[in-house]
Amino acid sequence: MQWLKAEALNHPGYNTFRTAQHWNVSSSDRMGIHDVFNKKVIQEALGVRGTQLSEAETGAVLVNKYGLGGTQPNQAVIRMFESGKCIGHKALLSFLKEI
Repeated sequence: MQWLKAEALNHPGYNTFRTAQHWNVSSSDRMGIHDVFNKKVIQEALGVRGTQLSEAETGAVLVNKYGLGGTQPNQAVIRMFESGKCIGHKALLSFLKEI
C-alpha cells in the first residue's frame, strides 16, 4: 500500500481523492475522484487479478443497492450483514446475485 500512496502523490487531484468520503466507481476503466487511479494501478497495488477486482466491484454495486441505505434495500441482505456472519467472498457474491 505504501507504493500506491507514493504513486498517488504524483497524480493531480490526489488531495481531493484522499479527502473524499467515497469513491465514484463506474463501468469505465477509471476509478476515483477525478480519475486519479485507473483500475490497472489499483489491481497491481493490491496484487489481485482482474477477475478479483471485477468481483469486488460487482459486490460493491450490489451491497450499495440491497444493503442498509441502498437504493433497493433487501431485508435478507441487511440481516446477513447485521449478523456479522463471515461467509467468504464467493458465497457472499452468489447470495447478492440471487436477490
